[in-house]
Order: sequence, then structure tokens, then C-alpha cells
Amino acid sequence: MNLSSKKIFWTLINAFVLVAIFVGIAAAGALFNVKNSAYPTRTITVQGTGKVEATPDIAVFDISVVAQGATEAAVEDESAQKINAVIDTLKEMGVEKEDIQTTSSNIYPRYQYSDGRLGVYTEQRTVVGYEATQSINVTLRDVDKAGEIKSAAVAAGANMVNGPYLQFDDIEVYKSQAREEAFDIAKEKAKVMAKQAGVRLAGVVSFYEDNWYGGPVFAKAYGGDAMMEEAMTVANVEIEPGQEDVQVTVSVTYEIK
Repeated sequence: MNLSSKKIFWTLINAFVLVAIFVGIAAAGALFNVKNSAYPTRTITVQGTGKVEATPDIAVFDISVVAQGATEAAVEDESAQKINAVIDTLKEMGVEKEDIQTTSSNIYPRYQYSDGRLGVYTEQRTVVGYEATQSINVTLRDVDKAGEIKSAAVAAGANMVNGPYLQFDDIEVYKSQAREEAFDIAKEKAKVMAKQAGVRLAGVVSFYEDNWYGGPVFAKAYGGDAMMEEAMTVANVEIEPGQEDVQVTVSVTYEIK
């Protein structure tokens, strides 16, 4: 082997060694990362449920006025006057402007499809009038006045009232209390299980939350024009908010050693 060949040979050897060193370093780094990021193989998972009983503090109503007439202008004017009267009444009774929201305002033609021959219907239709509906959503922050507000709205001209739906103004307050209790219960349960199994708890690996609220308590009243007069004569209904359960369940996974 001449001098030139030896030089090439050792150059290749050196390059191979350098490559091997870099590959080894990269492999060691990857192994270190895997070791430190791997999900613990020894774990236990427990559940805890916290529950808070609370009294709903707001009442929500969906209130509508429906008017029928021969022309669009007539029904629009009638429905506007009635819904304005309802809104004015609610404000006079202490409902804040911010708690009254218009949800819809619609006018539809009313059609007659019958051709008058023994109830036979055809595809032809004739406009025989119009119907206007004005709807508002009302939040009442004094639940004790819910029955009074409902009767007053009907007396002022509302002929469709849905509610009250009894709810929480800020349910997150109660969820937070229930969640804290749920984690405490889960931790105590995990401690007992670890002691019985002869292991000890390390840190929390993961957790999952599932919350439940029974939903609004509601009473529903519906009245059309034919029921308006009767509804206006009904005495105020006493609304009892009672108590609702706000419940949070957590599943917590602990590493054990």
C-alpha cells in the first residue's frame, strides 16, 4: 500500500469513527428523553364525587304577544303596543332594562287552502290575514316575585308565557365548591387503596372532570287568545325554588411506587 492509499484509508477510518460517535450521542439523547417522558407504568385511578345543594337565585321567562288581523300594519301595530305594555309593566315592577331582551319579532301571512268543496284542499292558497309575534326573554333576580311577574305580564297583554325556569346566576361558584370536595374524596380514597396495597402515592399523572347539574326547575304556562281572560283572573302562583344538586365527579390517576 503506497502513501496515498494509506492516507485515504485512515481518512475513511476517522470519518467512520466520527459518524459512530455522533450516532451514539443521538441515540443516548433519544433514550434519555424516552425514559423521562414515558407514562408511568404503575398507577392507580380513583374517582371522587362532590355535591353541593343550592337554591336557584334567578327566574327566567319567555314571554310573547301574538296578534292577528287583516293587514300587516294592523297586526304589527297591535303586537308592538302590547309587548311595549308588557315591558313597561315589568320595569315598573323592578325588572332591570338589561334583563329584558327581545328574542324575535315576526309577521307571517295566514293562508286559506280549502276551495270550499266538501273540505277538499288544493295547492292554491289565499291570504286571509296576518299574524305577528313579538317575544322577549326576561331574567328576574327576585325569585319570590316570579308568580306576581307572570300574572302581571298576562294582564298587560302577553298571551304566551313559558316559565319561570329557575336557574343559578353563577353556577361556577357551586361547581368550584363541589370540585374541591370531589378532589378531597378522591385523594383520601387513593391513600386508603395505596396503604392496603402496600405502595405509596407519587404525583398526579392525570385527571378528568365530569360535572352534572340537574337543570332548571320550571313551571310552564301557555295561553292563547281564548285563554287570556281566564288567565287574567287567576291569582298569583306561589313559586317555591327549593334546592338543586350541583355535582362534580373527578377521575384522578396517581403514580405509585
